Amino acid sequence: IDGGESWSARNNALGSTAIACLDAFRSDGKRVLAGGPFGIYRSDDGGDSWQQTLSQVYCGSLRFHPWNPDIAYAGRAGYMGGGVLRTRDGGVTWQPTGPGLPARDVDDLLVHPAFPNIVFVATDYGVYRTLNEGVTWQEYNTALPAGRSRWIRALAITRRPPFTLYAGAGGYPGMGVYVYRESEGEGQDCTGTVTPDLQTLSHPGGPGSATLSIGQDCCWTAEVGDASWITLNSPTTGQGTTTLEFTVAPNLGLARAGTITIGGAVATVIQSANPGLPPEPVVLAQADAVGLTLAWDVVSGRTYRVEYSNSLGSDSWVPLPGDMPARGAIAVKIDPTVVGVGTRYYRVRVVP
Repeated sequence: IDGGESWSARNNALGSTAIACLDAFRSDGKRVLAGGPFGIYRSDDGGDSWQQTLSQVYCGSLRFHPWNPDIAYAGRAGYMGGGVLRTRDGGVTWQPTGPGLPARDVDDLLVHPAFPNIVFVATDYGVYRTLNEGVTWQEYNTALPAGRSRWIRALAITRRPPFTLYAGAGGYPGMGVYVYRESEGEGQDCTGTVTPDLQTLSHPGGPGSATLSIGQDCCWTAEVGDASWITLNSPTTGQGTTTLEFTVAPNLGLARAGTITIGGAVATVIQSANPGLPPEPVVLAQADAVGLTLAWDVVSGRTYRVEYSNSLGSDSWVPLPGDMPARGAIAVKIDPTVVGVGTRYYRVRVVP
Protein backbone atom coordinates (compact mmCIF):
# COMPACT_ATOMS: atom_id res chain seq x y z
CA ILE A 1 0.00 0.00 0.00
CA ASP A 2 3.04 2.31 0.19
CA GLY A 3 4.92 1.16 -2.90
CA GLY A 4 6.91 -1.47 -1.02
CA GLU A 5 8.45 0.91 1.50
CA SER A 6 7.29 -1.28 4.40
CA TRP A 7 6.17 -4.88 4.87
CA SER A 8 4.33 -6.67 7.67
CA ALA A 9 3.98 -10.38 8.42
CA ARG A 10 0.63 -12.13 7.85
CA ASN A 11 1.29 -15.55 9.39
CA ASN A 12 -1.57 -15.99 11.88
CA ALA A 13 -2.53 -19.71 11.87
CA LEU A 14 -0.24 -20.32 8.91
CA GLY A 15 1.10 -23.72 9.94
CA SER A 16 4.24 -23.49 7.83
CA THR A 17 6.02 -20.32 6.76
CA ALA A 18 8.05 -22.16 4.10
CA ILE A 19 6.07 -20.60 1.24
CA ALA A 20 6.79 -21.74 -2.31
CA CYS A 21 3.50 -20.79 -4.03
CA LEU A 22 1.27 -17.75 -3.55
CA ASP A 23 -1.53 -15.93 -5.36
CA ALA A 24 -4.28 -13.44 -4.51
CA PHE A 25 -7.54 -12.97 -6.37
CA ARG A 26 -7.02 -9.70 -8.16
CA SER A 27 -10.48 -8.11 -7.83
CA ASP A 28 -10.31 -7.38 -4.12
CA GLY A 29 -7.19 -9.10 -2.77
CA LYS A 30 -9.15 -10.65 0.11
CA ARG A 31 -8.93 -14.26 -1.02
CA VAL A 32 -5.35 -15.51 -0.92
CA LEU A 33 -3.91 -19.00 -1.41
CA ALA A 34 -0.45 -19.95 -0.18
CA GLY A 35 1.48 -23.19 0.05
CA GLY A 36 4.75 -25.03 0.05
CA PRO A 37 6.20 -28.36 1.21
CA PHE A 38 3.44 -28.87 3.79
CA GLY A 39 0.27 -28.21 1.79
CA ILE A 40 -2.00 -25.33 0.84
CA TYR A 41 -3.58 -22.63 3.03
CA ARG A 42 -6.47 -20.27 2.30
CA SER A 43 -7.30 -16.79 3.60
CA ASP A 44 -10.48 -14.80 2.99
CA ASP A 45 -9.34 -11.66 4.82
CA GLY A 46 -6.21 -10.66 2.97
CA GLY A 47 -3.90 -12.86 5.02
CA ASP A 48 -5.01 -11.80 8.51
CA SER A 49 -5.95 -15.44 9.21
CA TRP A 50 -5.36 -18.77 7.46
CA GLN A 51 -6.92 -22.23 7.27
CA GLN A 52 -5.14 -25.28 5.91
CA THR A 53 -7.22 -26.95 3.19
CA LEU A 54 -4.75 -29.52 1.83
CA SER A 55 -1.83 -31.42 3.35
CA GLN A 56 0.54 -34.06 2.00
CA VAL A 57 1.32 -32.05 -1.11
CA TYR A 58 4.25 -29.87 -2.15
CA CYS A 59 2.84 -26.76 -3.84
CA GLY A 60 5.29 -25.10 -6.20
CA SER A 61 2.99 -22.69 -8.06
CA LEU A 62 -0.52 -21.21 -7.73
CA ARG A 63 -2.82 -19.20 -10.00
CA PHE A 64 -6.40 -17.98 -9.75
CA HIS A 65 -8.89 -17.86 -12.60
CA PRO A 66 -8.87 -14.23 -13.84
CA TRP A 67 -12.44 -13.43 -12.80
CA ASN A 68 -13.75 -16.38 -10.73
CA PRO A 69 -12.32 -16.55 -7.18
CA ASP A 70 -13.60 -20.10 -6.74
CA ILE A 71 -11.36 -21.57 -9.46
CA ALA A 72 -7.61 -21.89 -9.00
CA TYR A 73 -4.78 -24.22 -10.03
CA ALA A 74 -1.86 -25.53 -7.99
CA GLY A 75 1.30 -27.00 -9.53
CA ARG A 76 2.86 -29.86 -7.59
CA ALA A 77 6.60 -30.05 -7.12
CA GLY A 78 9.26 -31.58 -4.91
CA TYR A 79 9.41 -35.06 -3.45
CA MET A 80 5.63 -35.66 -3.69
CA GLY A 81 5.55 -35.75 -7.49
CA GLY A 82 4.29 -33.45 -10.21
CA GLY A 83 0.95 -32.68 -11.78
CA VAL A 84 -1.66 -29.97 -11.39
CA LEU A 85 -4.54 -29.73 -8.91
CA ARG A 86 -7.70 -27.67 -9.45
CA THR A 87 -10.25 -26.24 -7.01
CA ARG A 88 -13.77 -25.08 -7.85
CA ASP A 89 -14.69 -23.91 -4.35
CA GLY A 90 -12.04 -21.33 -3.61
CA GLY A 91 -9.44 -23.75 -2.30
CA VAL A 92 -11.59 -25.68 0.18
CA THR A 93 -11.17 -28.91 -1.79
CA TRP A 94 -8.71 -29.88 -4.54
CA GLN A 95 -8.85 -32.50 -7.30
CA PRO A 96 -6.15 -33.72 -9.72
CA THR A 97 -6.52 -32.61 -13.34
CA GLY A 98 -6.53 -35.01 -16.27
CA PRO A 99 -3.83 -36.91 -18.19
CA GLY A 100 -1.12 -35.62 -20.48
CA LEU A 101 1.39 -34.06 -18.09
CA PRO A 102 4.79 -35.62 -17.39
CA ALA A 103 5.44 -36.88 -13.86
CA ARG A 104 7.79 -33.97 -13.21
CA ASP A 105 7.80 -30.81 -11.10
CA VAL A 106 5.51 -27.98 -12.17
CA ASP A 107 7.67 -24.91 -11.63
CA ASP A 108 5.15 -22.32 -12.80
CA LEU A 109 1.70 -22.05 -14.31
CA LEU A 110 -0.58 -19.34 -15.62
CA VAL A 111 -4.19 -18.98 -16.74
CA HIS A 112 -4.91 -17.30 -20.06
CA PRO A 113 -6.24 -13.79 -19.30
CA ALA A 114 -8.94 -13.86 -22.02
CA PHE A 115 -9.69 -17.59 -22.39
CA PRO A 116 -9.48 -19.03 -18.86
CA ASN A 117 -10.21 -22.54 -20.08
CA ILE A 118 -6.58 -22.42 -21.33
CA VAL A 119 -3.85 -23.03 -18.74
CA PHE A 120 -0.08 -23.24 -19.36
CA VAL A 121 2.40 -25.03 -17.11
CA ALA A 122 6.20 -24.97 -16.97
CA THR A 123 7.97 -28.30 -16.35
CA ASP A 124 11.38 -29.92 -16.64
CA TYR A 125 10.21 -31.22 -20.03
CA GLY A 126 8.97 -27.91 -21.40
CA VAL A 127 5.62 -26.15 -21.64
CA TYR A 128 2.28 -27.97 -21.56
CA ARG A 129 -1.16 -26.57 -22.29
CA THR A 130 -4.78 -27.49 -21.62
CA LEU A 131 -7.72 -26.12 -23.62
CA ASN A 132 -10.37 -27.45 -21.25
CA GLU A 133 -9.48 -26.43 -17.69
CA GLY A 134 -7.19 -29.42 -17.17
CA VAL A 135 -9.41 -32.23 -18.48
CA THR A 136 -6.52 -33.11 -20.83
CA TRP A 137 -3.02 -31.68 -21.41
CA GLN A 138 -0.81 -31.47 -24.51
CA GLU A 139 2.85 -30.66 -25.09
CA TYR A 140 3.33 -27.07 -26.27
CA ASN A 141 7.00 -26.86 -27.11
CA THR A 142 7.10 -25.55 -30.68
CA ALA A 143 10.54 -24.00 -31.37
CA LEU A 144 11.78 -24.53 -27.82
CA PRO A 145 15.26 -26.07 -27.50
CA ALA A 146 15.38 -29.82 -27.06
CA GLY A 147 16.70 -31.96 -24.25
CA ARG A 148 17.77 -30.54 -20.90
CA SER A 149 17.55 -27.04 -22.36
CA ARG A 150 13.77 -27.45 -22.29
CA TRP A 151 13.70 -27.08 -18.50
CA ILE A 152 11.21 -24.20 -18.19
CA ARG A 153 11.20 -22.40 -14.85
CA ALA A 154 8.89 -19.39 -15.38
CA LEU A 155 6.01 -18.24 -17.61
CA ALA A 156 4.42 -14.87 -18.41
CA ILE A 157 1.76 -13.70 -20.86
CA THR A 158 0.59 -10.30 -22.08
CA ARG A 159 -2.84 -9.10 -20.96
CA ARG A 160 -4.09 -7.93 -24.38
CA PRO A 161 -4.18 -9.46 -27.87
CA PRO A 162 -2.23 -10.44 -29.81
CA PHE A 163 -1.20 -12.52 -26.81
CA THR A 164 2.49 -13.19 -26.31
CA LEU A 165 3.70 -16.07 -24.13
CA TYR A 166 7.15 -15.84 -22.52
CA ALA A 167 9.02 -18.88 -21.21
CA GLY A 168 12.11 -18.68 -19.03
CA ALA A 169 14.46 -21.66 -19.53
CA GLY A 170 16.92 -22.70 -16.83
CA GLY A 171 18.64 -25.68 -18.44
CA TYR A 172 22.13 -25.49 -20.02
CA PRO A 173 22.88 -24.66 -22.82
CA GLY A 174 19.47 -23.23 -23.73
CA MET A 175 19.05 -20.88 -20.78
CA GLY A 176 17.22 -17.63 -21.46
CA VAL A 177 13.83 -16.24 -22.44
CA TYR A 178 11.78 -17.61 -25.31
CA VAL A 179 8.77 -15.93 -26.92
CA TYR A 180 5.69 -17.39 -28.58
CA ARG A 181 3.08 -15.14 -30.18
CA GLU A 182 -0.38 -16.59 -30.64
CA SER A 183 -1.78 -16.33 -34.14
CA GLU A 184 -4.99 -14.36 -34.60
CA GLY A 185 -7.93 -16.37 -33.31
CA GLU A 186 -5.78 -18.91 -31.46
CA GLY A 187 -7.33 -19.89 -28.16
CA GLN A 188 -10.94 -20.89 -28.13
CA ASP A 189 -13.51 -18.27 -27.24
CA CYS A 190 -15.55 -19.78 -24.42
CA THR A 191 -18.35 -17.24 -24.45
CA GLY A 192 -21.53 -19.30 -24.62
CA THR A 193 -25.05 -18.53 -25.83
CA VAL A 194 -28.22 -20.03 -24.40
CA THR A 195 -31.55 -20.74 -26.10
CA PRO A 196 -34.19 -19.89 -25.28
CA ASP A 197 -32.87 -16.95 -23.28
CA LEU A 198 -36.43 -16.14 -22.13
CA GLN A 199 -39.23 -18.62 -21.43
CA THR A 200 -42.53 -18.53 -19.58
CA LEU A 201 -44.08 -21.41 -17.63
CA SER A 202 -47.60 -21.60 -16.27
CA HIS A 203 -48.39 -21.41 -12.56
CA PRO A 204 -48.55 -25.22 -11.96
CA GLY A 205 -44.83 -25.39 -12.78
CA GLY A 206 -43.11 -28.41 -14.28
CA PRO A 207 -40.06 -29.24 -16.38
CA GLY A 208 -38.07 -26.84 -18.52
CA SER A 209 -34.80 -26.82 -20.42
CA ALA A 210 -32.19 -24.46 -21.87
CA THR A 211 -29.49 -25.31 -24.41
CA LEU A 212 -25.98 -23.88 -24.08
CA SER A 213 -23.96 -23.54 -27.29
CA ILE A 214 -20.24 -23.30 -26.54
CA GLY A 215 -16.90 -24.58 -27.86
CA GLN A 216 -16.28 -28.30 -27.47
CA ASP A 217 -13.19 -27.76 -25.31
CA CYS A 218 -14.87 -25.17 -23.07
CA CYS A 219 -15.84 -26.08 -19.53
CA TRP A 220 -18.90 -24.49 -17.91
CA THR A 221 -20.79 -24.28 -14.66
CA ALA A 222 -24.51 -23.67 -14.10
CA GLU A 223 -26.29 -22.01 -11.19
CA VAL A 224 -29.69 -20.59 -10.35
CA GLY A 225 -29.98 -16.94 -9.31
CA ASP A 226 -32.14 -15.77 -6.44
CA ALA A 227 -35.02 -18.15 -7.23
CA SER A 228 -35.35 -21.13 -4.90
CA TRP A 229 -38.39 -22.32 -6.87
CA ILE A 230 -36.13 -23.39 -9.77
CA THR A 231 -34.28 -26.70 -9.33
CA LEU A 232 -31.52 -27.89 -11.67
CA ASN A 233 -31.86 -31.58 -12.58
CA SER A 234 -28.79 -31.88 -14.84
CA PRO A 235 -25.13 -31.79 -13.77
CA THR A 236 -24.05 -28.26 -12.88
CA THR A 237 -20.61 -28.60 -14.47
CA GLY A 238 -19.59 -29.94 -17.84
CA GLN A 239 -17.79 -29.39 -21.12
CA GLY A 240 -19.05 -28.36 -24.56
CA THR A 241 -22.58 -27.79 -25.84
CA THR A 242 -25.28 -29.17 -23.52
CA THR A 243 -28.97 -29.06 -22.66
CA LEU A 244 -29.71 -28.20 -19.05
CA GLU A 245 -32.89 -29.67 -17.54
CA PHE A 246 -34.67 -27.94 -14.65
CA THR A 247 -37.95 -28.04 -12.73
CA VAL A 248 -40.15 -25.11 -11.69
CA ALA A 249 -42.23 -25.48 -8.50
CA PRO A 250 -45.96 -24.62 -8.42
CA ASN A 251 -46.66 -20.92 -7.96
CA LEU A 252 -49.18 -20.07 -5.26
CA GLY A 253 -48.74 -16.32 -5.56
CA LEU A 254 -47.96 -13.55 -8.01
CA ALA A 255 -46.01 -13.84 -11.25
CA ARG A 256 -42.28 -14.24 -10.63
CA ALA A 257 -39.01 -14.28 -12.54
CA GLY A 258 -35.71 -16.06 -11.99
CA THR A 259 -32.46 -16.62 -13.84
CA ILE A 260 -30.19 -19.55 -14.68
CA THR A 261 -26.57 -18.75 -15.55
CA ILE A 262 -24.80 -21.42 -17.59
CA GLY A 263 -21.43 -20.96 -19.25
CA GLY A 264 -21.64 -17.22 -18.61
CA ALA A 265 -24.94 -16.91 -20.51
CA VAL A 266 -28.20 -16.09 -18.74
CA ALA A 267 -31.61 -17.70 -19.28
CA THR A 268 -34.60 -15.93 -17.72
CA VAL A 269 -37.54 -18.00 -16.51
CA ILE A 270 -40.90 -16.31 -15.89
CA GLN A 271 -43.75 -18.10 -14.16
CA SER A 272 -47.29 -16.82 -14.42
CA ALA A 273 -49.38 -15.94 -11.37
CA ASN A 274 -51.86 -18.25 -9.71
CA PRO A 275 -55.20 -17.39 -11.38
CA GLY A 276 -57.06 -18.06 -8.15
CA LEU A 277 -55.69 -14.87 -6.58
CA PRO A 278 -57.80 -11.70 -6.55
CA PRO A 279 -56.77 -9.21 -9.26
CA GLU A 280 -53.74 -7.14 -8.30
CA PRO A 281 -53.84 -3.34 -8.56
CA VAL A 282 -51.75 -1.23 -10.92
CA VAL A 283 -49.30 0.83 -8.86
CA LEU A 284 -47.86 4.27 -9.58
CA ALA A 285 -44.74 5.33 -7.65
CA GLN A 286 -42.93 8.63 -7.16
CA ALA A 287 -39.76 9.18 -5.11
CA ASP A 288 -38.86 12.38 -3.25
CA ALA A 289 -36.74 13.45 -0.28
CA VAL A 290 -39.29 11.98 2.16
CA GLY A 291 -39.37 8.52 0.62
CA LEU A 292 -41.27 6.64 -2.06
CA THR A 293 -45.00 7.27 -2.46
CA LEU A 294 -47.08 4.50 -3.99
CA ALA A 295 -50.67 4.99 -5.17
CA TRP A 296 -53.19 2.53 -6.63
CA ASP A 297 -56.89 2.07 -7.34
CA VAL A 298 -58.75 0.05 -4.75
CA VAL A 299 -61.82 -2.13 -4.67
CA SER A 300 -64.35 -1.65 -1.91
CA GLY A 301 -64.18 -4.26 0.80
CA ARG A 302 -60.59 -5.29 0.08
CA THR A 303 -57.50 -4.90 2.30
CA TYR A 304 -54.09 -4.27 0.74
CA ARG A 305 -50.53 -4.99 1.82
CA VAL A 306 -47.39 -3.32 0.36
CA GLU A 307 -44.24 -5.45 0.25
CA TYR A 308 -40.70 -4.80 -1.01
CA SER A 309 -37.63 -6.80 -1.98
CA ASN A 310 -34.13 -6.00 -3.25
CA SER A 311 -34.42 -8.69 -5.93
CA LEU A 312 -37.21 -9.13 -8.46
CA GLY A 313 -36.94 -12.91 -8.48
CA SER A 314 -36.81 -13.27 -4.68
CA ASP A 315 -39.16 -15.40 -2.61
CA SER A 316 -38.52 -13.11 0.36
CA TRP A 317 -40.65 -9.94 0.43
CA VAL A 318 -40.76 -7.60 3.42
CA PRO A 319 -44.14 -6.03 4.26
CA LEU A 320 -44.34 -2.33 5.06
CA PRO A 321 -46.05 -1.88 8.44
CA GLY A 322 -49.79 -1.43 8.36
CA ASP A 323 -52.23 -3.17 6.02
CA MET A 324 -54.62 -0.76 4.31
CA PRO A 325 -58.38 -1.38 4.13
CA ALA A 326 -59.98 0.22 1.05
CA ARG A 327 -61.30 3.71 1.76
CA GLY A 328 -62.37 5.75 -1.21
CA ALA A 329 -61.15 5.05 -4.75
CA ILE A 330 -57.37 5.38 -4.31
CA ALA A 331 -54.90 4.17 -1.67
CA VAL A 332 -51.58 5.86 -0.92
CA LYS A 333 -48.62 4.42 0.97
CA ILE A 334 -45.22 6.02 1.74
CA ASP A 335 -42.02 4.04 2.32
CA PRO A 336 -39.69 6.38 4.28
CA THR A 337 -36.97 3.70 4.56
CA VAL A 338 -36.08 3.76 0.86
CA VAL A 339 -34.06 7.01 1.10
CA GLY A 340 -30.40 6.20 0.46
CA VAL A 341 -31.13 2.59 -0.49
CA GLY A 342 -30.21 1.12 -3.90
CA THR A 343 -32.68 -0.62 -6.19
CA ARG A 344 -35.86 -1.78 -4.44
CA TYR A 345 -38.89 -3.55 -5.90
CA TYR A 346 -42.46 -3.22 -4.62
CA ARG A 347 -45.69 -5.15 -4.96
CA VAL A 348 -49.16 -4.51 -3.60
CA ARG A 349 -51.09 -7.62 -2.61
CA VAL A 350 -54.71 -8.20 -1.79
CA VAL A 351 -54.89 -9.69 1.68
CA PRO A 352 -57.07 -12.82 1.59
